[in-house]
Amino acid sequence: MSPLVLQLVARRKTRGWSQERLAKRVGVRHQQLSCWETGVKTPRLANLTDWAQALGLDLVLTPRKVEETAKRDNRPESLISFVPLSGARH
Repeated sequence: MSPLVLQLVARRKTRGWSQERLAKRVGVRHQQLSCWETGVKTPRLANLTDWAQALGLDLVLTPRKVEETAKRDNRPESLISFVPLSGARH
């Protein structure tokens, strides 16, 4: 499972939300969300964005130094982080 998904799962659990509740907010079936959370399927970037926003987060691409990126094997998830949405009340 990717570090991004782990962060989103942790955020859902911190909020005390069920997969069903979050899936409704994201606009997908809870079975789909379960597949993403368990790594059975990989969500698209648009799905990750919706998922993050439903949890009061924004997906942010953060440039890193070339050396740091190379050390991380150019993994796309190493260039993405989550930040709280401004003024979010979820």
